Amino acid sequence: MKIESLKRSAVFIAAILLCLQATAQNKPKLTAPQVPCNGSADDIAGIYTDHTNPKYPSSLKGTAAEKAAMTKLLIAIEKLEETSRKDFKLTGCAARVSFSRTSNNRYGKIVSAGYGYQLGVYDYVCHVTEHVPKIVDEYRTVFRVDINPYIATGPRAGGTGEFAVSGPLRYEIPVEARRGLISRMTGRTGPARCRNI
Repeated sequence: MKIESLKRSAVFIAAILLCLQATAQNKPKLTAPQVPCNGSADDIAGIYTDHTNPKYPSSLKGTAAEKAAMTKLLIAIEKLEETSRKDFKLTGCAARVSFSRTSNNRYGKIVSAGYGYQLGVYDYVCHVTEHVPKIVDEYRTVFRVDINPYIATGPRAGGTGEFAVSGPLRYEIPVEARRGLISRMTGRTGPARCRNI
């Protein structure tokens, strides 16, 4: 009986791996413009891809209604970012957008979904022997917008957005910035101040 169960499990795993491989092969890999380069790819026209062609698949999780709400907000952020760079000429890199679900964040009894927008910038390099640009697999820099981010708690963080600045100083977020959920939960109010800890 155990052998039959193992055989069925092996067949199931093999089927899943074949499906994953077929899915991966259906998506063409993004390539840099195939123009000659000699030593540097910095002046070659850049590529921008929106959320429909991410480097990694979307990891948004939740109900259909939650995913729809998250996607709507993330696309609005994407459109705002696109508008902000309308006169910007991208060169020497590929900029790729992706959406992700980070975690569930708890604020007392309230649980909110943490998710975000990422714009990763991947450098071009000039291939040494082929003399054409290639896209580096790791991003050089990334622009992130976190929705419902985790807010650190504890003696060093303060729990409502305070943070330490290289040493014994702490900046506390002004009450105007804390109105709403955090202020209602903590009951803390007061002006911003920098103090020794």
